[in-house]
Amino acid sequence: MVEIGIRILLVLANLLLGATWLMAWSMGHWSEALGLPSPIQLHIALGSVSVLLSLFGSTCILFYFIGTGLWLRDRAKEHVRRDEAGAQKVWALYQSANRLKGGPFAFATFGLFLGLFAYILGGATQVGALPGWIHPTLATLLLVNNLAAMTFTFRNMKRNLTFLDQASRILDI
Repeated sequence: MVEIGIRILLVLANLLLGATWLMAWSMGHWSEALGLPSPIQLHIALGSVSVLLSLFGSTCILFYFIGTGLWLRDRAKEHVRRDEAGAQKVWALYQSANRLKGGPFAFATFGLFLGLFAYILGGATQVGALPGWIHPTLATLLLVNNLAAMTFTFRNMKRNLTFLDQASRILDI
């Protein structure tokens, strides 16, 4: 169930990031259509929401894999007293699940970095403190990173769920 929530969050964040990115190139038209006095208001509002969702999604990915890995490790250690062979199987599942972190962790960490800097440096670009190309470059990299991350994250979450199910069957939980 948690996996479904994370998937929905990531898809929603990426849809909003994509919409923000696309609307940035035609803010004037969109702000006129919505009756906003300034085109930048729409970009700031939509960008704030989409970056916050993106940051939350990246954080959830990190916590999901850390939390499920800890659960497997702790269950293996607890189960040793009752069934050493079963505990060794769960420990092997823990080690396999631990290897799944590589792709999602790299993308999630880079997504946190890009999201924070794109947001902060967007404000610096707006007031003229930085060249105009920095913010769109970081925003584009964030969107590309997050879209690529979904492939690794969804695939590895599915594999991780298989490991959790196998461990649950071994432990009879």
